[in-house]
Amino acid sequence: MALALTFNDADGYLLARLEGEWTPSALSERIRCIASTAQERGYERVLVDIREMSAPARGFYRYIAGEDVAKYFGTSVSVAAVYRAELIDKFVENVAVNRGARFIVVPSFEEALDWLEPETALDRLGRCATI
Repeated sequence: MALALTFNDADGYLLARLEGEWTPSALSERIRCIASTAQERGYERVLVDIREMSAPARGFYRYIAGEDVAKYFGTSVSVAAVYRAELIDKFVENVAVNRGARFIVVPSFEEALDWLEPETALDRLGRCATI
């Protein structure tokens, strides 16, 4: 099955959905497409639903995906990916973040949206101080 990509404009962020087989070439092209669509539409926040994407056939595919996230999104766009909990190992996230990307992989939309909120670090400190 091919790797299908759909988009929806959400409240302050771009929602992208990927469904199908994870292959390095297909995923790389879709990551590039998501990044260019976010730029064209003026989004600085992207939520990617990959719950219906297969697990990678090889561990090295995760490394390639992390490099692609950093390469195409850079440091200007925050990207949260929602994946099935049993398939999250944080390797893609670590590769991307170590190359400067603002990227996280989490198992729920709630966590992804919380992370994407445009709250500043000072807001977080103030909220923590009042607890």
